[in-house]
Amino acid sequence: MYLIILYLPRRFLSFISFVLVSLFFSFSLAANSDNDIYQEDEGLHLGIGAGYGRMGNPVYHMDDIPLILIPRIEYFYGDFAFSNTQLTYTPFYGENFQFSFLTRFNNDGLYFLEQNFSTSLAAATFRSPMMGSPSPGQIPPKGTVPTKRRGDMSLIQRRHLSLMSGVEWIYDWQYWRLSASWLQEITQRHYGGEKFLAVERHWLLDKHLVVLGAEVQQQSADLIDYYYGSHYSDLGAGFSQYKGEQAYNFSLQLKYQYRFDNKWQLITDLKYQTLDPVISESPFVDQSNVFSFYAGIAWNH
Repeated sequence: MYLIILYLPRRFLSFISFVLVSLFFSFSLAANSDNDIYQEDEGLHLGIGAGYGRMGNPVYHMDDIPLILIPRIEYFYGDFAFSNTQLTYTPFYGENFQFSFLTRFNNDGLYFLEQNFSTSLAAATFRSPMMGSPSPGQIPPKGTVPTKRRGDMSLIQRRHLSLMSGVEWIYDWQYWRLSASWLQEITQRHYGGEKFLAVERHWLLDKHLVVLGAEVQQQSADLIDYYYGSHYSDLGAGFSQYKGEQAYNFSLQLKYQYRFDNKWQLITDLKYQTLDPVISESPFVDQSNVFSFYAGIAWNH
């Protein structure tokens, strides 16, 4: 089975990638009143979104990931909630706030999904230095900014999805939502962590719902170095030396939904993210700005 996967066509590998990525998205915003747009009834909720979109990928030689179908698999029971790939336990809550424990995957690993699936047999069994790859004596001294040098992505060390766990605090006030979260990696990939601070403002008019949000994301040096730093095998694959440091990323997001009835709705989602220079200086990163979008029709049960 392993050898079959290694030689799957590139288009099929991209299909596997966008199916996995789709599980990270959700379109479950209710729109009945201003007071309950984030609320759901207890029990199982299923749905599917069909449309078109792309998740921007800043990684070198990695395509943007197409989004066609977005599933909705959610289950709410008491203080527990499962939404696609996220598990949440909320033991403390009031009229306007909630404090939760949550577990979810880190999004940076999504950028390398295609590389994980398409690594060749030769790359998996034999890693030889390429022309121009630095020897230890050629590595730039600390404090200098090396010129980006790139090689063969199929020969680099694999970057895996990592599972994160932590806490989240949410406060709602009229049309605003403020949230803060802290997450630590628990799968022993990199032992890194990340923090989020976000604010949302929504407008609800009859069947129209607009949500505008802004977010600051802080990622630890260990996490950045695992995904965007140069490991020993990466140097042999022709990539320049680079060590990751703590980074801050900023993003803006705009959502629009139109509810035809209780089961059908139009959904659109736009997100723009600017990456910290610490990340964009990596030889594995091609762009410092990431743009993702999706538009389609959703059915909920």
